[in-house]
Amino acid sequence: MRPPAPSLAVVGCIGLLSIGHTKQRYKTRDAMRRITVRLLTAAILCLVVAASTRLLFDHLSPRDVALMPRDGATEVYPELPIAIEFSRAMMPETIGAAAIVLRDDAGTEVPAAIVSDVGGRSVRLTPRAPLRPGAAYRIAVGAASTPASTLGLTLRAPAEGRFTVAAAPVLPDEPEAPVLVAVGAKNPLGAYYAEILRAEGLNLFAVVAPQSLTPERLARASLVLMTEAPDGALAERLSDWVEAGGNLIAIRPEGAWLPLFGLAPAGEPLAERYLQADGEAPAARGIAREAMQIHGPASRYALEDATALARLSDGTEPLPWPAIALRRAGQGQAAAFAFDLATSVVRLRQGNPAFAGQERDGLPPRRPNDLFFPDYLDLSRVAIPQADEQQRLLANLIVTMSAGRLPLPRIWYLPEERRAAIILAGDDHATRHGTLNAYKRLVAESPADCRPEIRDRDPSGRDASGRDSSGRDSSGRDSSGPDSWDCPRATSYITPGTPLPAEQAQAYAALGFETAAHVDTGCRDVDGAALGLALSRQAGEVAARLGLPAQTTHRLHCIAWNGWADTAKIERAAGIRLDLGYYYWPGSWIRRRPGFMTGSGFPMRFADLDGRVLDIYQAASHLVNENGIEQRRGIEVMLDRALGPEQFFGAFGSHYDYSDGYFDHLVSAARERGVALISAAQMLRWLDRREATRFEALAWNGHDLTFRVRLDPGPERVTGMLPVSVVSHRLAAITRGGHRVPFRVETIKGLDYAMFDLESGPYAVLYDEKTSAMPLPARLR
Repeated sequence: MRPPAPSLAVVGCIGLLSIGHTKQRYKTRDAMRRITVRLLTAAILCLVVAASTRLLFDHLSPRDVALMPRDGATEVYPELPIAIEFSRAMMPETIGAAAIVLRDDAGTEVPAAIVSDVGGRSVRLTPRAPLRPGAAYRIAVGAASTPASTLGLTLRAPAEGRFTVAAAPVLPDEPEAPVLVAVGAKNPLGAYYAEILRAEGLNLFAVVAPQSLTPERLARASLVLMTEAPDGALAERLSDWVEAGGNLIAIRPEGAWLPLFGLAPAGEPLAERYLQADGEAPAARGIAREAMQIHGPASRYALEDATALARLSDGTEPLPWPAIALRRAGQGQAAAFAFDLATSVVRLRQGNPAFAGQERDGLPPRRPNDLFFPDYLDLSRVAIPQADEQQRLLANLIVTMSAGRLPLPRIWYLPEERRAAIILAGDDHATRHGTLNAYKRLVAESPADCRPEIRDRDPSGRDASGRDSSGRDSSGRDSSGPDSWDCPRATSYITPGTPLPAEQAQAYAALGFETAAHVDTGCRDVDGAALGLALSRQAGEVAARLGLPAQTTHRLHCIAWNGWADTAKIERAAGIRLDLGYYYWPGSWIRRRPGFMTGSGFPMRFADLDGRVLDIYQAASHLVNENGIEQRRGIEVMLDRALGPEQFFGAFGSHYDYSDGYFDHLVSAARERGVALISAAQMLRWLDRREATRFEALAWNGHDLTFRVRLDPGPERVTGMLPVSVVSHRLAAITRGGHRVPFRVETIKGLDYAMFDLESGPYAVLYDEKTSAMPLPARLR
């Protein structure tokens, strides 16, 4: 038990004050004065002793400093560790089921094993049965029995934390969606096709179980993406649907279904080959001509009456077997992928799951690059965003196959039709002025009328000045001033020792800058519980000290990484939704080659080993000051490939640590090219807003397309895309609510699109076979 320190101090005071009552009576006035002074001095001393004793015991008394998951966590994956960290070493015998209790949302105690670490500073709970998906739980510390430290001091105050286990994945079904993604149990990564389509701006899809592909559902669909081989009855139903005019894309079809695709079996599958696109095929015309890696097995097919859009390759020469084949069947079309695109994209982005937990490059701690080292990523192809190019080939195929049945609108990747942006993210290791100097420079370079943050809007979607979500006033005129991404902003991840005053952090936060914790695990490998506790403690301390909201983006110090996706899941339990830890490094491996370690220029969600899509984005750090690439050249190469004919678009993550001139190189290279400089939090907000944008109620009669757009309020201007050509018709006009909408024609990855500003409301699009006058192409930023 805690010694009664204040009571002992009071007893001492009483003893001191009793002096004089046991002595003889003082007769003189001077003697009375001396005893009064002595008693007052003793009273003051005893009060000081009591206060000091209280402070001393409060300082020595243990308290909980971190919970894993953090209090209020809402997306806790079931297998994550549960842990508590104390400020002092605790006596193991006081840590037990009575001192630490886990309860469900009904108040029922959940049996759990409780184990202290070697130093006694942290405790881990392991539930004896799996936690229920979607259920809420509460950890109570010191409610019934109070834990005590090795000094015998009890916990300063009881503590508790609440968290909610992530719900089981739900298929995002949209009853009227024209594209159906059929996902079953045979392909663990089947659900990741939804993430691919979202990233490509094709949100007109529903994810359905194969048994949901009824004749009634197929009759309303324009295209079906079958992510696994169907049973015989469904295969026959889909074949009939294609013959009647449906469009089908199948992943690794097999057996009696192959004739529908104009294919025949040609041997055992191959592993870890390459894909080489046919530049003459309409869907592959704008895709990189170089052979690109594909991960996972690839089926070998012989072409019968199908056309190869891409062939398998050994990396040098094409092989005889198609990677993607297309055949017209009756009134419809059937395309086959010889490999699972989702598996390839995920492994190109996240690395080899077989390498998880391995220190492979000899440079501890374990980092994301260990998941690629030395040759899971073919560095001779690193200049190509291989994952992006492969999924854009799928997007092109969906658009071209659907054109005759239904022109499919898309959403452009970035605001204002931008081709590139830089996520400015610095790591401040307690520099004196690094963060503030960077913020000051960006403010000085901002337009005078910047409005980086979302304005408060009324129910009609207009702000106090009458502007709608795109900045237009009630007459439709653009009166907004610069787009929010014209205002250069940045993120600074700071260590606890960074001398940043709270009032300045809050002032810059109001201007759109993001300041957050740069969590440090000592630049060493730690287990999941230790990582989660460090993240909870340090992120909480920085937010509390600066008076800022809990952070939603992060990059770990030394970019340490656990497992294949473990760090991502731990970060999500701490409220993080975008991670910048996939860091293009070290120089001894990449050898001064600018490029895409993850095969992608854009953030997309992580996938877990079981195929679950995690609610946290992987945003690679492409532009790194310490990887040996000549600094200015590395930045310029990546931006010029995004803006140039390669069309390797991206929102490129960066790293600088205020120790050199890399920040200045990033700012000047971006400014010279009109490339946006944004914070990681801005990127996350845009991803959420873009994903929430919806095309609804599509209708097509052969020359008129109508639909409705649902667009959440926000400061960024959103761009829609429509195919220019549909069979023998060309797009002639776009109207919204009866008003003409201007559009510009751009060729994107080989296909012509009409690019137009997207706003909420009803749209009508006219495709006229007699139209010959088209707008001139406009260059994207």
